[in-house]
Amino acid sequence: DAAPVAVADLVTQVVTDALIDDVHVEGDDLAAMVDADHLSQIFWNLLTNTVKHGAPPVRVVVGNHEGRVVVEVRDAGAGVEASLRDRLFERFGRGRSSRGTGLGLAIARDLARVNGGDLTYRDDDGDGHAFVLELPQA
Repeated sequence: DAAPVAVADLVTQVVTDALIDDVHVEGDDLAAMVDADHLSQIFWNLLTNTVKHGAPPVRVVVGNHEGRVVVEVRDAGAGVEASLRDRLFERFGRGRSSRGTGLGLAIARDLARVNGGDLTYRDDDGDGHAFVLELPQA
């Protein structure tokens, strides 16, 4: 059920619903052409994982690139351990300290792809790390 969804507004709603503190939403006021329930589930997963495994503050930066909505979820933590990066989005791929099932990021990526987008992880030495969600712009 793809429809225009105001990305920053949806992130703010997920933060409120999940009772997450210290999340800053920045950037452009853009709409993505996606299923709103799918996008909520993607953000729920990314934000709760970031709060659980990262360090505050959490920043959600909304922008566009070549007609696509690009959302970066960043935190001040150390990032994903190198040994986990290759299987980060695989089902049951999880770190040693995780108590989860290892399904959340796999499902989040699948939902992004079903909606014409993608979910990746970037760990740049000079620019920090981020989960990067790319979606069709409305």
